[in-house]
Amino acid sequence: MHITNPLLTVREGAAFLQISVPTFWRRVADGTIPPPIKLGGLSRWPQSEIVDVIERAKARRDQCHGTTFKLEASNARLGGRTS
Repeated sequence: MHITNPLLTVREGAAFLQISVPTFWRRVADGTIPPPIKLGGLSRWPQSEIVDVIERAKARRDQCHGTTFKLEASNARLGGRTS
């Protein structure tokens, strides 16, 4: 059987994001990371959901910086400061 979307433990999820386990749980509490799938007493996250956290952060970054870059380019054309 080939698993394409493995379930990650809290330690594996934290390691994937390169954050500590307590920070991982804080991000679950604040909604940045979705709540776990509960299997009995076990908490697991599909790897795809952790990847989605990264993709959402990238989209926010790109949206924010795209706007910033447009403003800087506009200021440069008008002779204003860019920093």
